[in-house]
Amino acid sequence: KDDPTRLVHEPVPWMDTFFYYRKPTNHVLYGIAARASLAAWRTATGAPAQAWDAFALRFPTYLAALLSVVGLGLLVYQLGFPRAAVAAAFLLAIHPWHIRYGADGRGYSFMVLLAIVAAACLLRGLRRGGFGAWLGYAAAQLAMLWVHPLAVYFPLSLGVAGAAAIAFGPGTPAERVHRLARFAVANALAGMAYLHLMGPNLAQSIVLKFEWKQPMDVVDRLAQQTWLFLTTGLPRRQPFVPELVYPSARNLWGGGVFPGVVLYGVLPLLVAVGLVRALRRPGPERAVWLGLACAVPLALLHRSLQPLLLIERFMIYGLVAVVPLVAVGLDGVLEAVVPARARRTLVPAGLALSLLAYQAFVWPQTRVLLRHPPTASREVTELLAKAGNGVPGGVLRAGLGLGGNTPDVYDPYVQHVHRGADVAALAERSLAEGRPLYVFYGYNDANRQKSPDAMVYLDDPALFEEVAVLPAIEAEFLMRVFRYTGRPLPR
Repeated sequence: KDDPTRLVHEPVPWMDTFFYYRKPTNHVLYGIAARASLAAWRTATGAPAQAWDAFALRFPTYLAALLSVVGLGLLVYQLGFPRAAVAAAFLLAIHPWHIRYGADGRGYSFMVLLAIVAAACLLRGLRRGGFGAWLGYAAAQLAMLWVHPLAVYFPLSLGVAGAAAIAFGPGTPAERVHRLARFAVANALAGMAYLHLMGPNLAQSIVLKFEWKQPMDVVDRLAQQTWLFLTTGLPRRQPFVPELVYPSARNLWGGGVFPGVVLYGVLPLLVAVGLVRALRRPGPERAVWLGLACAVPLALLHRSLQPLLLIERFMIYGLVAVVPLVAVGLDGVLEAVVPARARRTLVPAGLALSLLAYQAFVWPQTRVLLRHPPTASREVTELLAKAGNGVPGGVLRAGLGLGGNTPDVYDPYVQHVHRGADVAALAERSLAEGRPLYVFYGYNDANRQKSPDAMVYLDDPALFEEVAVLPAIEAEFLMRVFRYTGRPLPR
């Protein structure tokens, strides 16, 4: 049964691509784009139907991330801050959280891009009132929710701000009613389309009883961690790993006062200055800034009132507010301290130096993202394939509590174990068949809580010898690989 020649490729129907939704980590719009990208790669290279390529799979994500950088610069320019526009684009390009999810095989970079498009269309609609702008705005919101339904706070925030700007904006009452009707119709059309596209998926999540709730710990953890991710891409803390130092807000640059001053002093001050400057803009610009700024607070407010599932990355659209506000705030501070006659040269120079300083500050996190893979699934598969050279059927290999089926993409014969009895059964099979057994795991802290009986075996060097430590971009994704020594496991 370990003979790879017996594998049969069964094409996944497009119906599954559109309407398979066991949990909200299946980002439907990204899945459609990734499948189309893989199909184009196979056509261009002549690869067989079962072949796939990591770059082709992630190409839509790369493209969305690059377009987001350009789009954010154009948006901030249109919102009235030309110098800050360039700084915002560069800041997003070097932002560790944008780098992290701009190369991820999921739809988070789509959410950033669509948030930018929605804000730009709203600004255009408020200025000119054309039906095309409203349709573009509604389509961007629809697409964002097609990626992830829990991004709903961004459309709500931007929609309320837009409706208020129309209702209390310029023009006669009749003109405002007419513009508000167009805005409402565009949103209603998007809602109707969304029910057709996502209704079956949301129904599945209910039928399959996916857990949409989490404990209500907002202020101490969720809000703080969201702030850290939106400003620097840094986690609040990382599990201890003896072999590597994973950067976090606690240990960045040795910890101490300096990182805390930047994270909880300088950056909040710049955002506050930027928000004050943004809200001083007249008319439509103020409404768009307000809509961008209120989306994440709205999500956190709902989470504080109801224990719904809300993970930090679900609010990645907050980059479209925080990054420009930092740039606008920095531009304002420099403009205030630089003499008027020297602003034309010194303010851009100050912005450039500040971007270099930011890059230096977050460099430990950026370096991890550039050096290591998202997970070590491919690396562990290659390692075990080499270990199985000359062994009929290859070595026996199993993963403990992997958190998903990513290794299966590279090795369909990897087995998933969760209990000590599972490991013991594989050890007996290894002795009976004369095939080496390798067991690997990530999520160290979680596995020690969920599978303590299995970890007892793997922690015993007389039973399992550690042969490799394969790093990844997060400490929990690092994988440890163990080889069974052949000694009988105690029951």
